[in-house]
Amino acid sequence: MAGMTQFSRQVQDAFAVIKVGNIEGVRVYSENIEIGRTNENGRIFVPGLIPYLKNQLRIEVDDLPLNARIRETERDIAPFYRSGVLIDFDVQISTNVILRAVQPDGTPIPEGAIANVFHTGDYFPVGMDGKLFLQGIDRSSEITIRWNGSTCDIDVPYPSGSAVITQVGDIVCVPRKGQ
Repeated sequence: MAGMTQFSRQVQDAFAVIKVGNIEGVRVYSENIEIGRTNENGRIFVPGLIPYLKNQLRIEVDDLPLNARIRETERDIAPFYRSGVLIDFDVQISTNVILRAVQPDGTPIPEGAIANVFHTGDYFPVGMDGKLFLQGIDRSSEITIRWNGSTCDIDVPYPSGSAVITQVGDIVCVPRKGQ
C-alpha cells in the first residue's frame, strides 16, 4: 500500500499507512498513544484500528523541520473491516527568505503593503522598513507587491544552501508599466 511492503500478522481488524512527506523519525499516535516513528521514506504502518468506528491518528509537529508546511496534524478515520486506509499529511519542505523590498529610488516599500507569491497563492504583509518574509518560494517565483494603488514586481533569487530562512538583502521592486 502506497509503495510499502510490510509483514504483519493476519489482518483481523483494520489498518492504515501514514505518509509524512519523506521525513524520517516523525512520531505517530493512535488515540494519543505513540505507536512508532516514520521510516526513511516518511511512512509508517498502523495496525489494530477499529473498523467502522472513529480512530484518531496524529503526528508530532515537534518532529518536523522548522521549514515544513502542513495543513493538519491529525485525522479521524473509520476504515472498513479488514481494509486499509492511506493517510497523507502532505508535509512539504518550503524555501523561506527574508528580504528588504525597496523602490527604485531606494526608499523602502511602505509598511502594510501586500506581497503575493503567484504559484502558491499566498499573501504576506510588508513590515517596517520594507522587511518581507516569504515562504514557499521556488526557482521561478513571481512576486507582486501592492499598496495604495501602486503595484510592483520583485525577482527573488533562489537561495543556495540548506538554511531554514535565508536573508537575501535589498531587492528593488520594479514598478508596473503605466504607473
